[in-house]
Amino acid sequence: MRDFTQWEVIGKGSERTCYQDPDDSSRCIKVSHKKNSKQSLREIKYFKLLKKENKSFSHIPQIFQFIEKGDLIGIEQEVILDDSKEISKNIYDYIADNRTDDELNEFYHQLEMLELYLIDNNIIPSDLVTSNLLVCNKNKELKVYIIDGFGGAEFFPLSNYIKLLGQHKIKRKWKKFMNGFVNRLVLKNHKEFYLKFREANDE
Repeated sequence: MRDFTQWEVIGKGSERTCYQDPDDSSRCIKVSHKKNSKQSLREIKYFKLLKKENKSFSHIPQIFQFIEKGDLIGIEQEVILDDSKEISKNIYDYIADNRTDDELNEFYHQLEMLELYLIDNNIIPSDLVTSNLLVCNKNKELKVYIIDGFGGAEFFPLSNYIKLLGQHKIKRKWKKFMNGFVNRLVLKNHKEFYLKFREANDE
């Protein structure tokens, strides 16, 4: 295996570092040190479950292989790219840009599609934050992906295996995320649109 630790770093958290493949910008390797690999181990286990159950990966990155090299463990996965081959914007940056009402209406529609996808496939998000959701603009179509933070974080995550529990958890987390982050950001950056949007949807 190539020395991916020399690749460009495109993401870094408290546990994991994400390296983009210089020969294929649509792929990356996300790894943890084994002594601090709680998130990676949880996601590896969860993605194996999703593959075993033949779940759709339409709104999450494709998983190519699981990585173990020396002291590192992690996942090789898809990088979500726009038509420009640039990494898609996270929703914080997307909302902060100048947007037309049509763009914002489509953005909200795609968020709804993502929520339905998570519920239908019982894809449990462990960490719903704006940096973990990307807005992809490809082939003149918009689509919102969740790229990180998967699987219940409990010691024994029943919601991963019992769909009714999973659906309840997804709906609760999604409502908190929309009200606590997304709607506030849209109100701050696009107040006139948001007030009209809320009025139309509260009728």
